[in-house]
Amino acid sequence: MLKKYFFLLLMLFSINQLFSQSIKDTLLYHQNSDNSYQLVFIDAPHSSYHQKVFESLMSDNFTINEKSVFNSDSKFSIDKKIITKFLGDWISTCTYKDKVYAYYPSEPYYNVYIKITDSTIVLNDFNEGLVPYAIKEITKQNNIYVFNVISPSSEEHTIYLFMMKNNLIAVKSSIFNRPNVWLTKKKNFLKLPIIVNLCPGNKCEEFHFN
Repeated sequence: MLKKYFFLLLMLFSINQLFSQSIKDTLLYHQNSDNSYQLVFIDAPHSSYHQKVFESLMSDNFTINEKSVFNSDSKFSIDKKIITKFLGDWISTCTYKDKVYAYYPSEPYYNVYIKITDSTIVLNDFNEGLVPYAIKEITKQNNIYVFNVISPSSEEHTIYLFMMKNNLIAVKSSIFNRPNVWLTKKKNFLKLPIIVNLCPGNKCEEFHFN
């Protein structure tokens, strides 16, 4: 019994030293019967967890080489004024109590990542890895940008992007595992406070943001 109490005290002390979180920053703490635990807390912008999110998403061994996937002499003509708005790395965000946050999930591929170039959209959504789609055409319909894209297997898909406030875009497409996704550029993601769902050595249920 004494050993068990000592273990609990040691674990709580370690958590406190590692994260230095105040009570108001801790959203959830749950200990399992095997002494594993789930700790959900809010960390500051530019934390190590922001970097870990990108490290996990980019750990795929697939090399993004557009010329090896698509014909470099593509006949598609893309409106440069439109595509310039979206160039760069984008990653999903979450909202909690009407505030936007970055998120460090229990499942590494929970976040959605896309990279938009002047000819492709490279997508990493859940466990699919980095998949490039050639941009065939971009049109605008009532403030919604419609990207018609083609997969490496020549399947055509449509991605809808809507520019929002606070450096966010809303994205919807059948190629995403989630019906609606809010994305922000990497530089803005790093500036957001981050909700960390920590389950050392285990995978646990993702945090419910509502």
